Parts: sequence; structure tokens; C-alpha cells
Amino acid sequence: MLKPTADELTAILAEHAKYLRGEDGGKRADLQEADLQGADLQEADLQGADLQGAYLQEANLQGADLQGADLQGAYLQEADLQGADLQGAYLQGTILAQMLTAYDWATQNQCTMRTLNFRTLCLGSRTQNQPTVGGPDYEPGSLYVAPVFSRCPVTSCHPGLYVEGGPDAEKMLVAWWLDEAIIVQKCRVPRFRTLATRDEFEALTTADMEPVAEETT
Repeated sequence: MLKPTADELTAILAEHAKYLRGEDGGKRADLQEADLQGADLQEADLQGADLQGAYLQEANLQGADLQGADLQGAYLQEADLQGADLQGAYLQGTILAQMLTAYDWATQNQCTMRTLNFRTLCLGSRTQNQPTVGGPDYEPGSLYVAPVFSRCPVTSCHPGLYVEGGPDAEKMLVAWWLDEAIIVQKCRVPRFRTLATRDEFEALTTADMEPVAEETT
């Protein structure tokens, strides 16, 4: 694991500042898996920096700008994040991912949201294949309900249907209720509706999100 010296870290931040300003000699900060334990990054401009897997225990991140930074898998235990700007930061796999509200998660992952009958409906995406629920592939225009849904706020891989970030043209579009989502690194919901186009999301009604009652004889 790379452990930059104070001078090396200063140089990396200087090159990153030029990168953000579009100046010659600029370079995006690559601190992937860097050992930054106890590093002084107070007020550092780390917008869009690559901090995947970085070891940031006890690092001073007070007032740091981490907008759009990739913090996937970063170790942030005991790091000081007071006043840090994490708007749009990718936090999957970090301790902070377990602290996000459903709204924070949906906002940071660029999910489309709309109000429907005083509730918030989200539009995102997921892979089309899911062999354990609904056959080998999800079909557009269907409501899927998890046979078992866990509301455990600690474990990320409990039963439920998993959804990803904002609409992705290469994945299945899905709509779900924000207030039903459980966020623990990943986002899981008890039900979602698959869609063929974004326009279908705007046309959804509350009834479209409710399971059809089976007729009894």
C-alpha cells in the first residue's frame, strides 16, 4: 500500500488543483489504496479524486471538498469529516454508506425522483438478470415483490430486491418508493416496477406500484 510522504502528498494535491482548473501539468489525484492514516487533508480540494480503498483512519478531513470523489471501499474509521463536502461522492463500501438516509443515497447516486400522492417515487436501474426472483430475467412493465424482505439496518446482503443508482441506458430501469428503501452500503427495497422508458416513470400511478390482488373463488 502506497504511503506518500508529506511532500509527495502536497505535490499530488497541487497537480490535482491544476487538473481541476484545466491547466497544463494538471493530473487527477490518484490515491487509490494509498495509506493516508493520520494525513492532514484539512481544507484540501479533492473534488473528483480517486480514493478507492484509501486507508484514511484518523485522517483530518475537516472542511475538505470531496464532491464527486470516489471513496469506494475507503477506510474512514475515526477520520474527522467535520464540515467536509461529500456531495456526489461515491461511498459504497465505506462506513459512511451505512449512515446515509435513503434520500441522501438517492441524491448522491443521481436517481430521478418525483412526488406521487405525498410519497417519493424513485427511478434508477439494476441488472436485468435475477435468477432467484421472477425467472432468469426481469421483464419491462412488471411489478416485482420480494418473497422475503429484511429491514435489518446493519447487514447489506439481507433478503430483498436490490437497486442501483440513476437511470442507466445499459441496464433495466426500475421504480421504487423511497420510504421503503433500506440503505446499508447497497439499496434494497421490498418491491419495484420495471420500465422500458423514462417516460413510463412520469406516467406511473400509485395503483401501478401495488400488487394485483388474486381473485378468490
